[in-house]
Amino acid sequence: MVAYVLLGCVVSARHNPPAFDLLFAAWSGKSLELAWILTSSGLLTALVLIDLIALGGGLMERSWLPRSIFAIVTDTSAWFVSDFFKALFHRKRPAHWLIHQESSSSYASGHAMHSILVYGLWALFLWRSSLPTPFRLIASGALVIWMLGICWSRLALNAHFATDLVGGWLLALSMLSLGFAIYPAVLRRP
Repeated sequence: MVAYVLLGCVVSARHNPPAFDLLFAAWSGKSLELAWILTSSGLLTALVLIDLIALGGGLMERSWLPRSIFAIVTDTSAWFVSDFFKALFHRKRPAHWLIHQESSSSYASGHAMHSILVYGLWALFLWRSSLPTPFRLIASGALVIWMLGICWSRLALNAHFATDLVGGWLLALSMLSLGFAIYPAVLRRP
């Protein structure tokens, strides 16, 4: 959490993006159709649908219910924490939008945060499960690729700076660390 707050202070105090952000700005405008599909999978509607599917799966297979509840509570809590910090840092988004202009502040990327808290967390749960190895490898690998794709899409659509993505990852990892400290049993194999 300290790294997240420090990065937020640095990037929100600057009028021009740091060199790190400019390095990744070249991705802007690349494969807009794919970028929009990936970005859409990080919007509230998609995340709620995933939470409902996870909850339904947990109700059908009771050994997965604690993971489903953990994922929903962690992601929902992070949403509120993210909104608080976006208002606090109030970093402006990149100037040239592609496809869709969002109204919230830029730091930290909610899409990057949710990509880890939803797709990354379920990749971890599947990887650590007792499901057949080929399924675990393919499913968790696909979720990690999708997670990274969502982050790339935010740069491709020019919706965020690269440091916004790093901030989103740091916030997500902070929330997961807190969650795992409170409820470590969720990491056990079902």
